[in-house]
Amino acid sequence: MTEPAAVFKASIQNLDWKIVYVDTSIGAFFDMVKFENNSKGVMLGDPKKGCFHLAITNDGGNTWQKIDCDSIPKAMEKEAPFAASNSNIEYKGSSIWFATGGSTGSRIYNSKNNGKSWDVSSTAIVKGGTMTGLYSLDFYNEIYGVAVGGNWDSVTETTANFALTKDGGKSWEIQDTGLPYISCVQYVPNSHAQELLLLSGRGRQGQSLMYYIYLDNGFWFKFPNSNYLSIQFASDSIAWLSGRNKIARMSLKTFPASFLE
Repeated sequence: MTEPAAVFKASIQNLDWKIVYVDTSIGAFFDMVKFENNSKGVMLGDPKKGCFHLAITNDGGNTWQKIDCDSIPKAMEKEAPFAASNSNIEYKGSSIWFATGGSTGSRIYNSKNNGKSWDVSSTAIVKGGTMTGLYSLDFYNEIYGVAVGGNWDSVTETTANFALTKDGGKSWEIQDTGLPYISCVQYVPNSHAQELLLLSGRGRQGQSLMYYIYLDNGFWFKFPNSNYLSIQFASDSIAWLSGRNKIARMSLKTFPASFLE
């Protein structure tokens, strides 16, 4: 929402909603929120005058502290995060990452100390257009991560839209998967950072698809997706999907080892 942009919290028991954080400035827009555990969380909003609106909570979201702009690298003109699936931000241990898009985006910001200070790394993910860049990222731990995206205006493009890191996000290596625009990615838990589930939410004239990828041998499988836009794992066999006016529970079964040989 905009003007004001607000964060609401409710208990599961009674759904008694209350506002816990507000930004009333002109053009305020909150994109995503991520919790590392029941206490630590981070929230991100669009940049204004080059400053990303970042806020941290250490009490489960009851109170939030805005991060000072001086500790965050300045956003470039026409660079911003995409509020696509609440999955272009990640929080593992004491490390936080978020990804950007836009004509000058395709960068990944990282804090190693729970948001106190920040660095930024460029990636070779496609950029140059208003709707190009990084749409989603995930980290298996504080070392192994994946970042994906593409061009929402031309969703069939397969150029430079998938990258991996093996050093906590300092460097990113483009992978030639042959996949089109990807709007959401998540590591499968307990897969040793080798299995991914990806969603391709419907963009301009594009199909809504789902992919399961085995990174160690390059196998990937495509499935129908009735425009689910976001996914989060509850375990290595259960995931929750959400889309417009709908939510679903997915059960995963492992392929036999002989099938992958």
